[in-house]
Amino acid sequence: MTSMKYHDVPVEVLKFVNRKVDESVSKFDSQVQPFVKHMSTKTKNLSAEVKTGGLAKTVYTKLHAWRAILTKL
Repeated sequence: MTSMKYHDVPVEVLKFVNRKVDESVSKFDSQVQPFVKHMSTKTKNLSAEVKTGGLAKTVYTKLHAWRAILTKL
């Protein structure tokens, strides 16, 4: 893209657009990074739970509880 030439576009317009793109990318990065870190932690926790068998037990317990509630209806 840097090899493309912009004819008939004032340099000030290109600088303005470049500055706005930089601001948007910076804002996006600052908001996405915490989300990615949070999801990474969640994934690690889920992975650890699966390895220890806790997830299956939790799902079974919750399904069993819902089944009991639904059969009473």
